[in-house]
Amino acid sequence: MRSDRWYVEILDSLFEEASKYTRYTTNDGPFTKILWRWMSENSQKTSRQAILQILLHPHIRSFRVRAALGKLNWQSLFSDLDSESLDKEVPNVVATYFLQGRRRPDSPVLQANMGYCGKAGALTFRISSGDFGARRRMCQHREEIQRIREKKARKKLEPSIVPEEETALGKRRVLWAHLRLAHKHIDGLSYCLLSVFPFLEGHDRLLVQFHCLLTLAEAIDIIYLGTLVDIHSTQVAKRWGGEFGLRIRPRSMPRPGFEGLNRALPTRQDMPLYGLGRVNWSPDEIITVMHLFRRHESKVYGASEIHWDFVEEELRKNGVDKTIAQIKSLYKELAEDPESGLESWRSRRYKHKWLKIYHLKTFLEERQLVSPPRDEKDNYYHIPALEDGVVTFPQLQGFLQQHGYGADELAAHGIVVRPTEIAPHVWLQSFGARILPAMLSKEVWEQIERKSIVCEQSSSECCR
Repeated sequence: MRSDRWYVEILDSLFEEASKYTRYTTNDGPFTKILWRWMSENSQKTSRQAILQILLHPHIRSFRVRAALGKLNWQSLFSDLDSESLDKEVPNVVATYFLQGRRRPDSPVLQANMGYCGKAGALTFRISSGDFGARRRMCQHREEIQRIREKKARKKLEPSIVPEEETALGKRRVLWAHLRLAHKHIDGLSYCLLSVFPFLEGHDRLLVQFHCLLTLAEAIDIIYLGTLVDIHSTQVAKRWGGEFGLRIRPRSMPRPGFEGLNRALPTRQDMPLYGLGRVNWSPDEIITVMHLFRRHESKVYGASEIHWDFVEEELRKNGVDKTIAQIKSLYKELAEDPESGLESWRSRRYKHKWLKIYHLKTFLEERQLVSPPRDEKDNYYHIPALEDGVVTFPQLQGFLQQHGYGADELAAHGIVVRPTEIAPHVWLQSFGARILPAMLSKEVWEQIERKSIVCEQSSSECCR
């Protein structure tokens, strides 16, 4: 097939380029050290043939995609690829994809449609939404494009103006493709899965091989479809393989009839090995861990740390045979993921303090000890009685106790305080000194409205 010949030609060019470097000179080329080493070790003809057998297997690269990309005329490429709307539910698969933006036919600003290639390689399993890979990545694209559109609408920007704070160095990193696809003259957003890979479970070394293969497939698709930004564009990242990718695209291939939005090749970007810890756990095992932490929270969460021996023993009773090191690794990953739903030891401790935080605010307001910010430029609430001079932490403690704020007052509201044996009121000194200054910030003070922490719905819920 014509498409296969073009595909092989691009792959050979990538391996040929990799052969020009050594481990000491990879910084000068379009490859990271990890990917360069992987390509060097698989540069023999037999290894490259094995790679092609995977990448061009009909279960991974469908005949429909290959037929559409093998045409000499790409005027109907979007429809030939059988693209789906970005608003529709996306399959939970690991894949490379082609993201498309269709311009309004009557647009006086945009001259062509837009195209962007990427990979969806997140292997982590999220409890809250059950999404990974393509479903999660398409959701991220949809949310970010919508966020930019809403921001532009608020600022009432002209369509051709790109927000300066989003492109300046050192500011919030925003994907160039998102900025362009958020253009108000882009009517439809759609996607097509180009290559779909199996979800692997196994040793970390196998997964490193998998991510290298996926990165190579993404680079080939970017070059193949011609989605790199124009060489004359200020957005081209020559240092990150953009110029090299444009140079090795076969001249016999049809010119893309859309604006390319990829600024660089993934071969030069750090390879995020997502999910290397969590993929060694099945979804059922992860759910078992989650249920254990919720059902036995009083036994799991200790005063100073998690009782790992208890967790290991209970998991084994439930058929999950993992070491404490493996359990800690999974716990760390789940606790750092705000969408997993697992409560970390630190957040649980903070939640138990929240009632005291809420009561402290209520106490100060009821005693009329706090006053609002003085003007629009003032970002803090004030306690006038404490601002007449320098107040030390012990004086702050005495001030609060003088007005009736102590263990007895808290106990009357159902808040149990366990003072230390050495200093019965040391909890008030440390709590008030650390928490009160931060509480008086206008941004924080006005958000303390409930007796318990209420989390907003996760943004990933839109992926369901």
